[in-house]
Amino acid sequence: MREKLPLFSVLLIALAVILAAPGSTLAAAKISASEYKAGGTVTIEGTIEPGQDLYIAVAQQKMFAVKDTDGVHEQKRFKKDMKKAKFNADTAIPPLYYLITTNPDAFGKEGKKKFGGPSVLLGKGNGIYSTTMYYLNKKFADVSAAAKAMLGPIKSEEQWNFLRYANESSFGINTIVKEGNNVGKVTIFSRTVITDHNTSGKYWDKGTTINLDQKTGKFTASFKSFRHTPPDTQFDVYVNGAKSGSYTVLKNGFWLSKGFRYMNPLWIVIGAVLVGTYFSMIGAAGGMLMAAFQVLIVQTAGPVGINAAADTEGSGNHTDHQTEEGKKQRVDPKFFAPEFEPVVGETGFYRLNTAHLRGTAFGLGCGNLFIELFRHGLDVFAFRHGLGHQFHHSLNTHDHHQDGQPFLIGFHGQVG
Repeated sequence: MREKLPLFSVLLIALAVILAAPGSTLAAAKISASEYKAGGTVTIEGTIEPGQDLYIAVAQQKMFAVKDTDGVHEQKRFKKDMKKAKFNADTAIPPLYYLITTNPDAFGKEGKKKFGGPSVLLGKGNGIYSTTMYYLNKKFADVSAAAKAMLGPIKSEEQWNFLRYANESSFGINTIVKEGNNVGKVTIFSRTVITDHNTSGKYWDKGTTINLDQKTGKFTASFKSFRHTPPDTQFDVYVNGAKSGSYTVLKNGFWLSKGFRYMNPLWIVIGAVLVGTYFSMIGAAGGMLMAAFQVLIVQTAGPVGINAAADTEGSGNHTDHQTEEGKKQRVDPKFFAPEFEPVVGETGFYRLNTAHLRGTAFGLGCGNLFIELFRHGLDVFAFRHGLGHQFHHSLNTHDHHQDGQPFLIGFHGQVG
């Protein structure tokens, strides 16, 4: 006959199991809203076990892996970088990921960062200016087991390495994350681990507040969402390792689906007219104006997996439309809106070298100004202005051009 355990003994065993479990089992949290506009402040409040630090992982639901990009140049660059950074084509991470915590030292530390000046003369990693940034630990093994349990969807060493690459390298930021923490106009890195700005005073913590009562475990944490978060992006929230809910970031303005930015379309119209006029006046040198317009006004980013900010073969800035390996760079027609395919589909205009652009957001050009209105009011912009020129795809931009041919400026966006 089997002996039966007394009820008191069963209760003691159950209590012991609860006490031995991680503090995350006692965590309870509430997200202040189910939807936020891009750039809005997300607030999370609740209770964790008294005496513990707070760890809130906020991760974009749709993951990205190198295998997901169809960019030819991006695939080549990733293939080269994966070996050094120690992740693979199947490694998936959330492009937008934030870890709001009272204990940032558990995952990395602050360090110096030099930037600015000619890299050819100063060498890689050097610069004439100096600032600081938050570096994730180089080795996943340096993160404690308890801290690893707080990372949400980041589970493996490969994911950790890919997360570091995506948020700390310029190519990773421009191709995957699309968000940067700047000193002046220079992107230093992209935030991942953030803490209360009133406590740290660091530029990357701006917009983040944490109030935690260590005695009761009650907390309220807020952070500012990325202003250019794509419309209808969904996020999961993990509090001290336990999934606690989700929310959606909604559209906040006119969204350039190819440029991956919110922008007032009036600026695009003005820019198209002015830049087209200068192209007509000064020819190829107008490409410098287009570059300034892209960087300062449009701030073109391109879809996740596509690098629209610089050349994808290396970090050098070139005065001809070639990679560091001497290969031609060209606009890929598949990144234009379908309405533009008859214009750019087979010509495949080479990127103007002085503008240093990719075709993910727009092609350059001038001709007679027109605006085409489509289904949703302003769905596709096409601008042609002035008595401009077309630069044939086989010509260097320093060569002679052909008069009287239209050269396209195209923007694709949505208004909902």
